[in-house]
Amino acid sequence: MVLQNSGKYRPERKDGAKGAGGSREETSEIRLRESLENDAIDSKYGFERVADHLERTGFLINMHTTEILDEDKRLVSAVDYYFIQEDGSRFKVSFPYKPYFYILTKRECIQEVSAFLTRNSVDHLQKLKWCPKKIWI
Repeated sequence: MVLQNSGKYRPERKDGAKGAGGSREETSEIRLRESLENDAIDSKYGFERVADHLERTGFLINMHTTEILDEDKRLVSAVDYYFIQEDGSRFKVSFPYKPYFYILTKRECIQEVSAFLTRNSVDHLQKLKWCPKKIWI
């Protein structure tokens, strides 16, 4: 029998994996645990999150999305920026941001779409903003 590589990687599913349909509290715990694990890995490589307000100068070497705890102990989306200073020391800065997406609607349907999103997504959306589409020539 000859085995052939199909080219598709299928990871084994773990109990409690993302998308397993767990409750909101379970997924929040998983996300918090992953965030803490990422911080532990970063600190092993010398990238400590900056807590003071001193001015630092460094070269940006990497960045990626993450989640951090805000003042209300809720997970919020953020971007980790990794820097290296001239003396070789390393640090990272986490900058919170609000994810966004665009919806293209017909001009006549703007009010209906915004009313629908406001009604049905009140827990997930922070704000709605109408902006005209820019046409590049």
